[in-house]
Amino acid sequence: MEQLLDDLEELIDNEGLPGYEVEYHSGVLTLSLGPRGTYVINKQPPNKQIWLSSPIRYALLSSPSIPLFPSNRPTQYHPKALNTNLLPHSGPKRYDLSPTGEWTYSRDGVTLETLLNTELSNAFGEPVSFDLKIPEDKLRAYEANGKS
Repeated sequence: MEQLLDDLEELIDNEGLPGYEVEYHSGVLTLSLGPRGTYVINKQPPNKQIWLSSPIRYALLSSPSIPLFPSNRPTQYHPKALNTNLLPHSGPKRYDLSPTGEWTYSRDGVTLETLLNTELSNAFGEPVSFDLKIPEDKLRAYEANGKS
């Protein structure tokens, strides 16, 4: 979570967009994207889960190649994004730690990494790529005591 925080801080600093900020307190990472909404990412160590609340209310079935937001209306979904690649979703998504070190949503099989990279690439208007996979050595430690 600390690495994601560092990566998001660097991205926001480089972009210099007003109203965009990230903070981390007590296991909760909050990413505010101004008019595009707020992400809340919450660690749940006892359950070996990460919970995500996204301003995008659709679950990806596959990575769409179209923007989720039209460029002239950053708070509305792009009409082409509301297609069969997306399913309505509400409430936090619970990502389970897989044996390979990836955080995976069991209902659609999409990883947290894939979802965040897709949604944030659309929000920032450029490719965003975060590596959220836990390295094998840290994965063993996490499985032993529930920390990453």
